[in-house]
Amino acid sequence: MNNENNNQEVNNQTEGQGAQGQNQGEAGENKNTEDKAQRTIEKLQQRLGKLTGDKNTAEQALEELKARNAELEKLVNDYKQGKTVKELSDKEKAKQEAQAKDDEIKALKAQIARNQALSDTNEVLKSQGYNVPRDVLEFVVSDDSEKTLANTNALLAFIGQVADGVRTNTLKGSTPTKTGAPVKTMTKQEIMAIANDVERQKAIADNIDLFR
Repeated sequence: MNNENNNQEVNNQTEGQGAQGQNQGEAGENKNTEDKAQRTIEKLQQRLGKLTGDKNTAEQALEELKARNAELEKLVNDYKQGKTVKELSDKEKAKQEAQAKDDEIKALKAQIARNQALSDTNEVLKSQGYNVPRDVLEFVVSDDSEKTLANTNALLAFIGQVADGVRTNTLKGSTPTKTGAPVKTMTKQEIMAIANDVERQKAIADNIDLFR
């Protein structure tokens, strides 16, 4: 009877130890699981941290790249604009130079034509016995041939009137007109200062002796 009790106690102890060992094993497994989970979390955190850092670095690099690209685009645009301005400037400069040359050529041609007109008019007048001073011819001759002819005709008409008056009247300190009425004596400078062409030519004719 005692042996049976002892065996039962041993069995109970063995079962208790087995249960305790099982519990300890389960606890160890749980701890290992927790440690593994913790390690996983830590690794994940590290990974995420690295990814976050990499992402931040990538974003920063992207922003820097964008800024650099913006600077490059500005430089390119400035270069293009500068080149365009230079091209336009060169083109405008060439155009202005060409225009200046054209104006100079036109001015030279006009001066040559005027000198020729002065020379031709003077020769014609001299051939007809009229000795007209150069400064008078400057007022008679125009860039327009028809106007030059009209001015010359007017001058010759006035000279003719004066010549007729001289032949029919005796000079007495004044120059008579064709009708014999006295004409106010003027100096050569006063006559040449008359702005109106017709009045100036009439004054020249009335005082032709000043221009002989």
